[in-house]
Amino acid sequence: MRIALCVCLCIQWGFGVGMFESMRAYFWYKNGHYEQALQDYERIYAQHKLCHNAYNLANVYYKMGVYASAVRLYQEGLELPCAQSHYAPVWHNLGNALFALGRYVEAYHAFENAQNLKPNTATQQNLTTTRELLEQKKAIATIITKPKVQDSQEFSALAPLLAPQITKPQDANPESPKRESSPKPNPASNPKLNPW
Repeated sequence: MRIALCVCLCIQWGFGVGMFESMRAYFWYKNGHYEQALQDYERIYAQHKLCHNAYNLANVYYKMGVYASAVRLYQEGLELPCAQSHYAPVWHNLGNALFALGRYVEAYHAFENAQNLKPNTATQQNLTTTRELLEQKKAIATIITKPKVQDSQEFSALAPLLAPQITKPQDANPESPKRESSPKPNPASNPKLNPW
């Protein structure tokens, strides 16, 4: 750790404060010190509103689990001038942050944009996962929104099936045999239902 900091100090004198601050922020980020990286990247982004600076700051927020801020910064990064090669990773990570927020349709479109700009396996996998999730949610939504029994005649036809079967005791004498009003169902003939 000390060697790395010494190298950073030497680089600071060679490249200037801006480059040193970027390298230090990257060092903090890569080593999981997100609070320190956040401070450096916020300062860098405030001084230089550039696409890659917004991207780096958004990545820190994403790692910290602050997805709404990450989404905002990725979107800002897409509006700033960027090298063409930078847009695909911004779209990809925007998709990840949107997915984390449960905004699956928007995430799907972000992954599509990333894949159209620069196809890669990770983006394709995220695209597939998001599509499958959306298809599953659509199937669940279809099941939930099926029309309910609203016709009173249909309900009346079902009512005897829903009413509890009440039987009166035939004899008050506890020693007399009990008679059943209907035969017991054969458990082998009925499918077993899973409990709730």
